[in-house]
Amino acid sequence: MSARQLLRPSRVFAGLLVFTMGCGAILPPKELVDARTAYKRVQTGKANELLPAEVYEAKQALDKAESKFNDDGDAPETKDLAYVAQRKAQLVESHAELNMASAAKTAAENDLRAFTGKTLESTQADLKKTRDQLAAERQKLEQEKGNVERERQARLEAEKRARQALDDLAKIAAIKEEQRGMVITLSGAVLFTSGKWELLPAAQIKLNEVAEALKAQSGRDIVVEGHTDSQGTPASNLELSKKRADSVREYLVGRGIETGRIRSEGLGQTRPIADNSNPEGRANNRRVEIVVQPLKETR
Repeated sequence: MSARQLLRPSRVFAGLLVFTMGCGAILPPKELVDARTAYKRVQTGKANELLPAEVYEAKQALDKAESKFNDDGDAPETKDLAYVAQRKAQLVESHAELNMASAAKTAAENDLRAFTGKTLESTQADLKKTRDQLAAERQKLEQEKGNVERERQARLEAEKRARQALDDLAKIAAIKEEQRGMVITLSGAVLFTSGKWELLPAAQIKLNEVAEALKAQSGRDIVVEGHTDSQGTPASNLELSKKRADSVREYLVGRGIETGRIRSEGLGQTRPIADNSNPEGRANNRRVEIVVQPLKETR
């Protein structure tokens, strides 16, 4: 056998040895791959921000598994250490999720409390506003009720005074209701000297009572009418009746009757109420009539 033939098997063995060494890189076990993946998630996720200390512990566990793998390959202890590292990473991830859920729950509770507080505060403010409005309305109604009652009492008192004034006036003057209003008739002989228009002292006393009765008829316009008998000329009688009406009007204004609601006019002998052919009739025709007109309708 030649030397070349003896060396040929050695070359084959050397080739096999090189091939074996090239293919001899040991793959990490599944447990270590899973541990690396689990740690990668916590390292790049919220856990690294929320729980840095626990992430560090998970990395130390993974480092032990990596070190063991480098020394002993996929030995059982490597797999055990890798499993522990994976579980630590998963626990960190779970803790982070719990913390995030707890934080979200706390935030939601705070939002709910804030919303409830604002809603309650708003509701209470609305209720207070409503109560205040109701109290103000109640007070206003009570005031209006009191005003109505006072007005009613005042009206009753005014009506009572008006009736009393008319009763007193009826003792010294003739009073009757006509279409043109309430007519108060005073004899000319009681008020004036014949042919004169100055009021007699006794006339002033009677007109004082007339003034009190007229004050109670507030809001009603008043006309003072002067009348004469047919003695003398119509022109002189018209002038005399006007002067007498003016005298009565001026006296009543002086006793408190508003100027704007009382006027006077002389009618002379144009409206007799009795026969002028006898003294009694002429005496009745010489008179002053105070007409209290009806209240004007307001629209």
